[in-house]
Amino acid sequence: MTKTVLLYSDTHDCCGVGFFNAALLEGLVNAGYRVVYAKLHEQSPLQFRLQQIGVEYRWLDYSPNDDLQRFSLDQGMPLRVFTDIRPDLIFFAKGAPTVLFGAIEAARALFIPYIIREGAAYDVLLPPTNETAFIQSLQRQYDQAVAVICVSRHNLDALRDGLSISADIGTILPSSADKRFYKPVNPDTRNHLRQTWGIPEDGIVCFTSAQLEICKGHGVQVTAMHMLKDRPEWERLHFVWAGEGSQRERIIKVLDRLGLADRVRFLGQVWNVDELLDAADIFVLTSVMEGMGRACPEAMAKGLPVIATRVGGIPEAVGEHAVLLSPPTDVKATAAELVNALVEWVNDDEGRKKFGEAGKNAQAMKFFEPEIIGKYLEVIANI
Repeated sequence: MTKTVLLYSDTHDCCGVGFFNAALLEGLVNAGYRVVYAKLHEQSPLQFRLQQIGVEYRWLDYSPNDDLQRFSLDQGMPLRVFTDIRPDLIFFAKGAPTVLFGAIEAARALFIPYIIREGAAYDVLLPPTNETAFIQSLQRQYDQAVAVICVSRHNLDALRDGLSISADIGTILPSSADKRFYKPVNPDTRNHLRQTWGIPEDGIVCFTSAQLEICKGHGVQVTAMHMLKDRPEWERLHFVWAGEGSQRERIIKVLDRLGLADRVRFLGQVWNVDELLDAADIFVLTSVMEGMGRACPEAMAKGLPVIATRVGGIPEAVGEHAVLLSPPTDVKATAAELVNALVEWVNDDEGRKKFGEAGKNAQAMKFFEPEIIGKYLEVIANI
């Protein structure tokens, strides 16, 4: 009898977890499972592709953005989904430790085996230490999971320390980079995009792929731009940002006020980051917090030099092959470090390119998606 695996997620397709989910779902279909995806309602290229290969969809009634506390604690909505689908296994792909609490309680009530995959774990995402009963319930959820997977050592340590879960619970399987990112840079694509964006031949494109939300720390880059504006290196620098989010209008207003708007191109939500990276020279990610994410491994797979903040699982993702900035608790200080890194690479084209190639050769293959997804499938097959 064909086994049914239900992937239950609180994120949109455009998020890193969404892209991971799509890769895992495709792997499950190819492995012969009946696959159902319960998620927030939307339409995306990923959805259409997955439906074509046989993935079934169940839309959740509402999203965390509508009412986070209600969504996190709600058991009724997931119970209806679970009793309708009757899965043999539920794979909970979470953006934060508490966000699917009610859904996991529903799985426990129905005695359905489940896997937990944590997208990010930080002290601020965990319940306060005085919420003893809630913490104990979370501990039971992790204890009774057939597998707990974290994308980084940082995440796993945060869970163990913050929730006092057993040291033998949890394994690390990192975020992955789609195999498309390992293709060599296409010169025609690079030239076409740069001409479209109005980037001169000697211009240096600093590319960022991240949702326009506070946690992604775009303010660090804006502050660095302001510091760079009167320096000679500024003439060559251009910033291209892929992603959408609630902070877009606020960021645009600040850029306008500082006279920086002509150097930042907003692409909005896109689905071809692998092609867009062909036009870039440096990848920049100044997150305030990060589980690990796919962005840095994907940029490294393209051979781009990476500048990123030393937060969450990013140091694990890049190893020694990135310029790591201080966590942006002091935005001006972190921005000053970014300025120094950009100035050095503007003035050393050859060194910049060699740095990126070294990262690709030494680090990027650790995140090759087919191999990572294969490890997830092994975990599922052994249950």
